[in-house]
Amino acid sequence: MKVLFFWEDVGGLTLAHRCNPYAGLLALALARRGIQLELGDYTFSRQWLRDNRDEFSILHLNWLHQFYREDDLATTQERYDRFAANLSYARELGYRIVWTMHNLYPHERPFPHIDCAARLLVCEHADVVVTHCSHAAQLAAEHFHRRDTSSMCFRTRSLAKTLVHGYTSMKTDSSICFSAMPARTNRSNP
Repeated sequence: MKVLFFWEDVGGLTLAHRCNPYAGLLALALARRGIQLELGDYTFSRQWLRDNRDEFSILHLNWLHQFYREDDLATTQERYDRFAANLSYARELGYRIVWTMHNLYPHERPFPHIDCAARLLVCEHADVVVTHCSHAAQLAAEHFHRRDTSSMCFRTRSLAKTLVHGYTSMKTDSSICFSAMPARTNRSNP
């Protein structure tokens, strides 16, 4: 199984790349289970989504602001609008969506209303929201109206084990880790 993993733009997902080791460690652990992570492209265009659909089944988002933030509000709003439209389009194409909520909000927030809108949007569209503890899962439920906490998962001793089961359950529509996650056959009507 191949997953598009949206991470820091460092050229790869190995520990040799100078960035936060989270992605490299996760990629190594998942590779041992037959799941391959590849860097996603933050331009996230409709054409790009179509071109990659046959090869990839899951979009795993991490730092949402990378999809929309610019130096000025007008450009940030334009990029957010394009991200929102293309995230909906990705669902129509049948992609499954995972978001790892590393932080409730980005560290820098020049446009906090757009940061909030992005999180509300992604929580609405995500099949799974991964948090790093049960407290963060509760905050996501409170702040971003993610009421289906059965499809939220908090980090255990083995995040890779949790994700492999989550990815497997999404691929097969059976339940392993996310037991109450609804199976969807008609992606245009979630």
